[in-house]
Amino acid sequence: MRLLSVRLILSLIVGVLLVSLCSSGYEVWAGKLSLRRDLQRRSEVLAESLAGGVERDIERGSLQALRRTTQHFANRENLMGMAVYDPEGHIIAITKDLAPKMAEAPPVVRQTIKDNSGADAFQRLDDHPVHICVLPLYSPPDKFLGALAIVHDAGYIRDQSIRIWRDTFLSGMVQVILIALITLLIVRWSIEGPIARTAHWLRALRTGHMPSSRVGMPDEKLYQPLAREVATLAQSLNSARTAAEREARLRAEGQSQWTAERLTADLRNRLGGSRLFVVSNREPYIHKARGKSVEVQVPASGLVTALEPVLNACEGTWVAHGSGTADRDMVDKHDRLAVPPESPAYAQYLYWVHFAEGSLMTLMLIALVLSRVAEAKESPVKERIGKRLHQMLAFVDGELAGRDYFAGAEFTAADVMMVFPFTTMRRYLDYDIAPYANITRYMKRIEDRPAYAKAMRIAGPDVKR
Repeated sequence: MRLLSVRLILSLIVGVLLVSLCSSGYEVWAGKLSLRRDLQRRSEVLAESLAGGVERDIERGSLQALRRTTQHFANRENLMGMAVYDPEGHIIAITKDLAPKMAEAPPVVRQTIKDNSGADAFQRLDDHPVHICVLPLYSPPDKFLGALAIVHDAGYIRDQSIRIWRDTFLSGMVQVILIALITLLIVRWSIEGPIARTAHWLRALRTGHMPSSRVGMPDEKLYQPLAREVATLAQSLNSARTAAEREARLRAEGQSQWTAERLTADLRNRLGGSRLFVVSNREPYIHKARGKSVEVQVPASGLVTALEPVLNACEGTWVAHGSGTADRDMVDKHDRLAVPPESPAYAQYLYWVHFAEGSLMTLMLIALVLSRVAEAKESPVKERIGKRLHQMLAFVDGELAGRDYFAGAEFTAADVMMVFPFTTMRRYLDYDIAPYANITRYMKRIEDRPAYAKAMRIAGPDVKR
């Protein structure tokens, strides 16, 4: 359980970190893009507002006024300064702090002078990130005077990105701690506790320390899908232990009292390979209709109480009058009920009895008709029916995995119904069961049954008449 907790917590931590990293990466990228666009816009507005005055100062030859202008706008809101270049790329005026870094015209300035159009670029000056916006300067009528470069410090954009990553890391750590604590509490209360109580119940059941009145499984909603099967297993185990203890006590006391278990064993030894039949007016199971559902009742009868478990254990046959309102709905076409209703396999028995005719054979008959109609050879319906038949056979093949027969470990009427599609029907409808390993093994098991081999010798398809 600790390993499960660790795995769950690590999975959640990794998931949260990945989501945080992706979210933060996008936030950093979007924030950086927004800050760059804002800086470009401010640089362009500032350059356009200064260009007119700079152009007049150049026309007048007032270098002193140009120098005052370049110095006046230095170190303002990330503004490092400005520079004015002549048409050959030589400096006319420049902010004092920029002079050592921009003595030669940067590539973006040379590009503006060459193309005679504005440009901007993010680059590094002395290993420091900056943004340079360059506008061409003119005097009427369209005389090219040079270029004006506005230089902003872009380092704050990087600082903002680092701050976002730092905040993300701290918030991620807080989330990881909270998730780990919440996960531990959930595992402790919702998983570890129920598993511990269920394990304690199974241990008490295995060691025989639980009274028979408490055989039912603990009321844990987490395990409701398994509750019925486990409870049935527990009841069977408890019954077997009780019978074994009673038999051992009788042997120790030297008594010869008959029990249902001893009677079953004795009948099996006496009957050998024969079958046991009981004929009576009273039926062992009464099926009564209750709206859309069917209720199974065991009548209060000494005969039923005494012989029903014996016939069930010996695979006997009970012939009786069906008095239930739903008896006809629950038997096969020979008025037989092959599996006791309280058996865990009863639901499977009913399902496969009706599946054979209601689902599988219906689809096979449609496929058979389409195979006999020439016009349906290229029909998409035929292809669709073929795919559906493959899906149904694959479903049947999967259901046969791990079981001998369709209703469990015993041969029942459900197998009689389901064998027909895999034997006789294959003589009319061309399909192969070889790709379905479980169906193939099931048919081999059926063919090995003595009764089936005898039937094939008497009335098999290869018998000459």
